[in-house]
Amino acid sequence: MKKNNKKFIRRVCIIIVTITFLFVIVEYEIIKGYKRNIQIYNDSLITSYEEQYETIIYGFRNHAKSYFDETINNDKILDIMKKANEEDEDERVKLRKKLNDTLRKTYINATQNMFRQFHFVLKDSTSFLRMHKVEVFGDNLYEIRDSVRLANDEKRYVEGFEEGRIFNGYRFEFPLFKDDEYIGCVETSISFISVVKLMNELFDNPSIFMMKKSVVEEKVFDELIADAYIESRISSLYYDEKESFEYINKDGYIEFLDSLNNDKLKEIDKLLKEEKTFIIKSNNNITYSVVFLKIQNIVENQVGYIIFFNEDKNYDILSKSLILKTGLLLSLWLVILLIIYVFYKSRKEINKIVYFDKLTGAYNRNKFYDYIEQEIARNKRYSTNFSIIMYDVDYFKNINDTYGHIVGDSVLKNLTKLVKENIRINDYLFRFGGDEFVILLSN
Repeated sequence: MKKNNKKFIRRVCIIIVTITFLFVIVEYEIIKGYKRNIQIYNDSLITSYEEQYETIIYGFRNHAKSYFDETINNDKILDIMKKANEEDEDERVKLRKKLNDTLRKTYINATQNMFRQFHFVLKDSTSFLRMHKVEVFGDNLYEIRDSVRLANDEKRYVEGFEEGRIFNGYRFEFPLFKDDEYIGCVETSISFISVVKLMNELFDNPSIFMMKKSVVEEKVFDELIADAYIESRISSLYYDEKESFEYINKDGYIEFLDSLNNDKLKEIDKLLKEEKTFIIKSNNNITYSVVFLKIQNIVENQVGYIIFFNEDKNYDILSKSLILKTGLLLSLWLVILLIIYVFYKSRKEINKIVYFDKLTGAYNRNKFYDYIEQEIARNKRYSTNFSIIMYDVDYFKNINDTYGHIVGDSVLKNLTKLVKENIRINDYLFRFGGDEFVILLSN
């Protein structure tokens, strides 16, 4: 009897050790999977913001080229600039007025399209006309503005972010020629408040722009720094752009800042010094995903960040999933098969969280980024075409307010079904957020 008992105890011990060992292995895999899913999710967020930023810059680039091709690059404007290079200052006063009067209507139109500057520079890098501040001219920009230096030295188009004497901006610098003679350059540019506004309006992603103090204090007229920048609460090495701070404050930036404790600020400070794009999670009653998208200047030096801060429940969902799995694995050894089954089912649920919209069954934005990368790669390799349809439900808020969210959910589900029935089998439907959808059409 004792022998059998000892044998039984040995078997129980072996089973316990085996289950414990399996638990350690499975727990290790769970944690690794959790970290992997967090990384996938973080990468998808960063990619989405980068693509949104590039989309906005692409639109402004086309606008800038249109202004240049259709209004600026003509004999009337070029004659003025050519004479300005040759005449004395008294004559330049008249030419400056003539140029300003000629383009004033176009410039007003450009400001309504979120452009901030039309800036004409002579071939010796002297500022000739700032249409946004006509009373400031005559300063030489060669040592201050890389865009001007490159445009004048290399006589070519230059594009990129740059801090200026008065404003920062994403600049489109066009060389000017008259009868094959180089006569200077003209800049059309946007400020980053335009980017911030469009990111919020088009993609519902609030953000704020911050700049290195060292860059601002080197470039901007001293008396104008306080007009454009305020101290950043995130880092003593940066300024917040005043316009973006005042614009986005209503969308909870202060609440986000209040969620940053000292440890989180130290973490951010360390990452800022690496001068790379990064993402953090901040949690103080509300969980935020915070992406710091690095901004480089024209000579590819990191000079600032666009900070995207969104309340994000996906982190909580993934964390709760981890806790749930661990709890199940700690259950009695008699239900190990059930634990494995629950583990398998919960892993599938995570994939649904990462790639599918729970309400409509359409793909979510994470899967969109996977597919769009594939289409872009296919386009580069095989020169295939693809199109994107973006749409939303008009007056959807009125539906929710009038009939309730249950009816609103039903509208979204039936709309998804209707769209799926009317697109090709190789087209993909994504729910981008709320009542916003995207269709990706290959070929």
